[in-house]
Amino acid sequence: MWNGYYTAASGMLSTIRQLDIVSNNLANISTSAYKKDKMSIETIKFKNPSAQSDSFDEILNNQARIAGVSIDFEPGSIKTTTRELDIALLNPKGFFAVKTENGIRYTRDGEFYINDKGVLTNKNGYIVMSKSDKPIKIIGTNNKVSFSEKGDVYIGENLISTLKIVDFKNRVNLRKEGKSLFVYNGKKNEIFEVKDPQVRTGALERSNVSIADAMVDMIKITRMYEFQQRVMDTILTDIAKKTTDEVGKP
Repeated sequence: MWNGYYTAASGMLSTIRQLDIVSNNLANISTSAYKKDKMSIETIKFKNPSAQSDSFDEILNNQARIAGVSIDFEPGSIKTTTRELDIALLNPKGFFAVKTENGIRYTRDGEFYINDKGVLTNKNGYIVMSKSDKPIKIIGTNNKVSFSEKGDVYIGENLISTLKIVDFKNRVNLRKEGKSLFVYNGKKNEIFEVKDPQVRTGALERSNVSIADAMVDMIKITRMYEFQQRVMDTILTDIAKKTTDEVGKP
């Protein structure tokens, strides 16, 4: 009897975590280049030695747990901004490299600015790195800054630098750090240059969260939580009461 209670309880804990993930995805639906999280659940069997295969007793000895949370790197749609320092990567492969106080981080958010020192930065003030691993200095303000499809940076007609745009042999080693930034925990030789990033100027990549899909997931998760709660209530109020009132009688 109580095995079923623990099974429902473990399911509720996993469902709450799912709800947290979907809620966080929804909260970042307007965050440029945000990548949604996905959670997988696995069943752990605490098998009763006396239980027969496929029996109800064996089912009650199954408990759910979180197998892992992964990042969906599917690219978001492209939003036109017409701003000359906004750039989007049309190639699904590729991340800009930026220098933070914690080291080099990676992002697909191409909302760039020029700081008071004339250095190209992202919207959080982190320095955008060049192909030669140096900051990109924008000298003078009279000429227009532009980018080629390959990530070359021009002032007027003069080529001054090339954006560092890379990808990874194993994206599973990418971890989120907030602000649409990723840190790579793999080996350096697993990082490679993207030859054809397909840079588009005057555009940004949107979040890859679908509000319709997220709302459907939210409804499914809420209904599952309510079902699991009813199972627990049934065990506590009905079965436990019946056991107390009748089983102990002579």
